[in-house]
Amino acid sequence: DGSVSNVKVLRGVDSSLDKEAVRVVSMSPKWKPGKQRDRAVKVTYTFPVIFQLDNQKLNEYKGRPQPDGLFLN
Repeated sequence: DGSVSNVKVLRGVDSSLDKEAVRVVSMSPKWKPGKQRDRAVKVTYTFPVIFQLDNQKLNEYKGRPQPDGLFLN
């Protein structure tokens, strides 16, 4: 039916950011369902979630080990 379910974080940044990503993606409106032989089927998507932190939050995260591909300036 296009509803979002089973949301999980594959490579987390911080538990609070991970929880927020799951919350936001879970609230997503229904997607157009996948079709196979003209029948709706479940589909798995993997996509990045990018956060933009304000200066105060950015300073809190500086100095912490970050996963590959995440750069905090």
